[in-house]
Amino acid sequence: MGVDVLETLWSQDFIVGWTRQVARSFHLVNDGAWVKKPFRLKRSSVWLRGPLLSYTDLMSDDRSAFLVEQERQGGSVRILSLSLTDLAHEAGLPVVMRLNIAGRAEDEIFKESFSSGCRNRLRKSIKSGLEFHWIKQGADISPAWSVLVDVHYRLGIPLFPKDFLDSIHAEGMARIGTVVYDGIPIAMLVLVIAGDIAWVPWCGALAKYHHYSPNHLSHWEAIKESLRHGCTVFDFGRSPYLGGTYEFKRKWGAVPVPIVEMTRNGIRAASVSYNLARNFSICWKNIPAPISSRLGPLVFRLFAL
Repeated sequence: MGVDVLETLWSQDFIVGWTRQVARSFHLVNDGAWVKKPFRLKRSSVWLRGPLLSYTDLMSDDRSAFLVEQERQGGSVRILSLSLTDLAHEAGLPVVMRLNIAGRAEDEIFKESFSSGCRNRLRKSIKSGLEFHWIKQGADISPAWSVLVDVHYRLGIPLFPKDFLDSIHAEGMARIGTVVYDGIPIAMLVLVIAGDIAWVPWCGALAKYHHYSPNHLSHWEAIKESLRHGCTVFDFGRSPYLGGTYEFKRKWGAVPVPIVEMTRNGIRAASVSYNLARNFSICWKNIPAPISSRLGPLVFRLFAL
């Protein structure tokens, strides 16, 4: 079903605008769709196309265009393709989880795509009295940010500076929603809509409220918002193949689309190492919160872009 839809890419205009915003927020040099990422520990740098994105505007068929760019900038580009499953369908390798929503109604998606367990959790979140709200463009995002800080600290993941999320929200590049229980923000979600693609780059909930399934409510509201904007694909974001977040997204009917890297020497499996990230998170969790919150943006700038 919908192979072409599941391989939908960002437009070049979006890539350029997104890269410019990232470069401005992280004080990096950029050139069109490319940004120069420093590796201070190695005293070197590398050019990236579409920083923070799992894929860009290029496909495996665009190798000639890539080589022209690569000759000028160097570096590699992440691409996605259902035809390259042999390079990525191995436990732990990165995939993006995507749901085809082209021309579909809410009721159809709810009944035909979601697993029974997913539907039950969504019903539970609604019956529990949870409420979802989109934060108005330019308004204070602190309620959502406080949840995101808690989630990243609990998982042992360095977090980017709040100014970055503020900027993409204020510029209209991202929508930010919160799930509220008894007046308390307990979950948040960031939704980026550009052309046919709706993408959730960051989300999470406070651990003590997980039994209310707030993440299910936030994702359902994001899907409905995407339908209202005429999107054809809902991108749940990147996951390690067969990992925990992969299983969560699979229950929504999302299917894995492999991420691979295009280099000067050809196509190879993506270099994202979830095992390395897992080991790093164990160490990061043991750093006191006041210290990790100050070091987080610097570590994120060096390693996570």
